[in-house]
Amino acid sequence: SMENFKTKFEKILQGKFMIRKLPRLEAYVNGKLIPGMAINEISITRKKPYQTMMYDLNKNIERATGILISTPLGSTAWNLSSGGKRMKLNNKRLQLVIREPYQGKIYKVNKRQGFLKNDESFVVKSMTSGTIAFDSTKHDFDFDSNSTIEIKKSRSIFTIFSAKNAHFTI
Repeated sequence: SMENFKTKFEKILQGKFMIRKLPRLEAYVNGKLIPGMAINEISITRKKPYQTMMYDLNKNIERATGILISTPLGSTAWNLSSGGKRMKLNNKRLQLVIREPYQGKIYKVNKRQGFLKNDESFVVKSMTSGTIAFDSTKHDFDFDSNSTIEIKKSRSIFTIFSAKNAHFTI
């Protein structure tokens, strides 16, 4: 803000700051890059949140209200309240959370929560139409049934300057 700019700028000039480079997420539908990136998480859901989506994950047909893939920065909000784990900002992995999985006689959810390796992408084939939301509020993209969705780290990073427990970004 204008009130603290001078103080923070002086700390930068004095070398009393730390630079953190954090991952962003990008999404592909049927191999085509969707415009936009997420800093916190990408959500894959039906358009109506009370409906379950059906999807093929590693040759296993599953149902749930959605799938969250989050960065370390996004691990403390929606991800955490959906059953995920808090991650340190320097963690290189992405986190996966299956939201409200449906367990029945036919559908079994093999993995409710887990981590993707540093350069591993998440791929799922949706058997229902739905939407992909970036950071919950920025923008979303609709997809048709039988779409293959891939979420992975972007080459574009998010940079944070930290000075004495205060963060500001560029």
